[in-house]
Amino acid sequence: MLKLIAINIVCLSLIILFPYKLSSQFIQSIDSKTIDSLEVLLTNSEDQTRIDLLNELAELYAWYNPEKAELFSNEALKSSIKSKYLIGQGLALYNKGYINYFWEEPVKAIDYFQQAISILELTNDYCSLGKVYERYAVTLFQNGSDKLKTFEYIPLIIKLYQAADNKKAESVVNLLASGGYFRINQPEKALDHLHRYWEISKEVGTSNLYYAISFAVAAACYIQLGDMEKTLEYNKKAIDQFDETVFEEISLKSQVEAIHGDFYLYAKKPDSAKKYFHSSLKHSKINGNAYNEMYAYYYMARLNGMKSNIEISMKYCDSAMHVAFFIDSTGSYYYQDSLKHCIAMSEDIFFPLSKSHRRYYAWGIIDFCYETMWNGYLKTNEINKAIQIQGPWMAIRDSIAKYNRKKNILEVNISYETEKNKQELARLSEDNINKEKQLKLSYLIVVGSIVLFLLTMLLAIILIRQNKLRNEQRTLLLQQRLFRLQMNPHFLYNSLASIQNFIIHQNPSEASSYLSKFSKLVRQILSSSATEYVSLEEELGSIQNYLTLQKIRYAEMFDYVIEVDDELEPETISIPPMLAQPFIENSIEHGFKHKVTKGLIHISIKQKQGYFILEIADNGVGRAKAKEIEKEERKDHQSMATTITTDRLAALNKKLKQKIKFEIIDLKDDSFRETGTVVIFEIPLNL
Repeated sequence: MLKLIAINIVCLSLIILFPYKLSSQFIQSIDSKTIDSLEVLLTNSEDQTRIDLLNELAELYAWYNPEKAELFSNEALKSSIKSKYLIGQGLALYNKGYINYFWEEPVKAIDYFQQAISILELTNDYCSLGKVYERYAVTLFQNGSDKLKTFEYIPLIIKLYQAADNKKAESVVNLLASGGYFRINQPEKALDHLHRYWEISKEVGTSNLYYAISFAVAAACYIQLGDMEKTLEYNKKAIDQFDETVFEEISLKSQVEAIHGDFYLYAKKPDSAKKYFHSSLKHSKINGNAYNEMYAYYYMARLNGMKSNIEISMKYCDSAMHVAFFIDSTGSYYYQDSLKHCIAMSEDIFFPLSKSHRRYYAWGIIDFCYETMWNGYLKTNEINKAIQIQGPWMAIRDSIAKYNRKKNILEVNISYETEKNKQELARLSEDNINKEKQLKLSYLIVVGSIVLFLLTMLLAIILIRQNKLRNEQRTLLLQQRLFRLQMNPHFLYNSLASIQNFIIHQNPSEASSYLSKFSKLVRQILSSSATEYVSLEEELGSIQNYLTLQKIRYAEMFDYVIEVDDELEPETISIPPMLAQPFIENSIEHGFKHKVTKGLIHISIKQKQGYFILEIADNGVGRAKAKEIEKEERKDHQSMATTITTDRLAALNKKLKQKIKFEIIDLKDDSFRETGTVVIFEIPLNL
């Protein structure tokens, strides 16, 4: 259902790229009066004033009479080239692009717009340049394949209008962007631009019509965000803004009412939906608007179909098809031919739809109606009637498929021509500013840039490789040092001596058990030395095995406790291997050796906000006392555990987003005497 709503309000959301003042195209009578007054002025004008009037008339006639607009734009272009009036030349090219848009020649339109941009960029007429970029962007948006790329022009257009100090134009560009972002399903960005539009509009003013359109686009955004309350609120505000005394505003109100009813249908409030569908139908018949009448019937058909009122739904389908076939045959959204240039629906405000596009919308309704009638005939067992509509139904679907294929081909051609035209315009721009000198300078700059780029890249590659090799060598060295530290010769010697002692004293079972544990620890150390990370479960196993062996060697010297937080899953957590072992060894060899009472090693692992905390605490004599004793007994001894661990973590942390933290705390009693040491590692849970 939400997809259907998006399709139904897509036309309204096409309100991107309004002119920077209230469009004179909006009310036909105003256009006629403006044209008449300009033509009077034209008879007595000359030079640049005449060129400006020709361009104004060409832009006004582009919708009503493209052939006459072409005559005015050709004369303006010829005169401006002769007099070297760049602004006149740029606007004449712009008008030729505008005219080709109405002739359903978007590729040619884009070509003329690009030429106009290349000329106007040589002037300080930021307003005209902004206007051309607007038309260019919306033509690309409607006909190109890369919709998102169109939005790259929005900041540029805003800057141009800011440079021209034209806040009204700036406000409308934000309205432009909101409709476009809604079309590509980015409602948050659309609402950002709408708020900017409302903010500027409070300062400079705007028309009720534009407010109505902005509220309708806001409603469309909120339906995408799933906020039905705000959707209905803003769409109702849009409906209330329209002036029923203005002929064309009745058409726009009728369109928004139909969409409002569809919102209620989505909200599962069919009675409210029906009310707005009938109101839309009433307003569409007041001014003979075939487009809105067709959609009103279509919505009523859907409403009754949802209620399983098959016969009533099919009657509304019949009415919708009758109007749709009229649009298909005439390409007009009004029953009266004299009204064909009046605004019939929202898209007409800035770029009226081509006949083929109007027919395409009608085909979509006809396709829906045929499908509804087909299913209805099958339910009522009217097989012959179902067979009768199959032929014309398939013909409509073929027309839709052909239109889409043609559109896809056109999108490819536009992408190709746009890129080709950009390259051609770049060449022409260079020709306009001292051709040979500029080309030589550009060549030197390009070659110099390429050479500099290549040299920079080569130097960067060399530095990266050297740094990588340096880090690898450093890591290897750290691993070797760690390995030597872990395989402490004293520990190996003492362990083997313990095994020998067990054998001499005829304790073969204890010797065998000790040897088994010793060999397992050696395997663990060798295995972990070859990998950067191990599981916490494996690390705990190594620690447990190491402490068991040391406990056998120093049975009465110390006890140990290992505590692991129940919320942790050690088998799923990674940790650099052998972080704790050097400090456990320090506790035993230095902290407890000179301690009178029995020592205790307490190892705990706790969880804390994305990290786990590994603590190794002992109640030894403390680092200062241990250093003092070792200095006297072994003058050449130097503990490397802290230095190696610090270097090792520094190397690891270069590659990690969340760093491993390391801290050693000396424990002291109330008399400031050392009572032990705590080593703390703070390690990210997701390495």
